[in-house]
Amino acid sequence: MKLLKIGFSALILLSFTSCSWREYFVIFNCSNLESVVKYQLDVTKDGFPIFDQEPRAYRIDGNNEIDWNSKQIIEDLDSTALGVEIKLPSKSAIIIGELDNDHYKSYSQYFINARVFNLKEIQIVTSQKQITILKNQFDLFFKKVNGTIKYDIKP
Repeated sequence: MKLLKIGFSALILLSFTSCSWREYFVIFNCSNLESVVKYQLDVTKDGFPIFDQEPRAYRIDGNNEIDWNSKQIIEDLDSTALGVEIKLPSKSAIIIGELDNDHYKSYSQYFINARVFNLKEIQIVTSQKQITILKNQFDLFFKKVNGTIKYDIKP
């Protein structure tokens, strides 16, 4: 009987412990030139937005991975409430959104924890071209790699 109580107590304790993870939405500037990243957000009345108006930028290493120890200083050049415009330095990555404790499959999926895909559109301007990505085209351009939903600006 005592063994049963211990087992039951252990089961209850395990049910309260949980793992937590985060998936990042990132634009990697793998080129040797500065690029401009502009995006517009939708208003979220209910829930919590995935994308925010305060992106973070980091240098990328030789493997084109984020160097978490080298945060970049960036400035939002868009003064509107739901717009962001950043000059992204070469060999840098910008995190434009985060999804906690859920796995990203597509922009139209149901997200737990009342998360909302609030991205309206993104423009990426390089010296060679300008790309506009609308919300319903997001999954054509951004690909999930090892828990990161990413778009690479190639040289």
